[in-house]
Amino acid sequence: FPILSDQEWKIFGLYGFKRPTNQKRIKPALLLIGKDHLIKYSYIGKNYLDRLSILQLKKIIKSYD
Repeated sequence: FPILSDQEWKIFGLYGFKRPTNQKRIKPALLLIGKDHLIKYSYIGKNYLDRLSILQLKKIIKSYD
């Protein structure tokens, strides 16, 4: 599966997410987008350390196979 880094929030913006402007650190966010271009799963961390592990991510992806 392709992984896209969206530091400029171009893709997130297309899906209605707003980039926070009043925070010193951006929260980690994850969108899993299906072949139909619909969001299958989204996760936005509480702080910059709050991220899914690789094992959690693999489990989520496998559930959509």
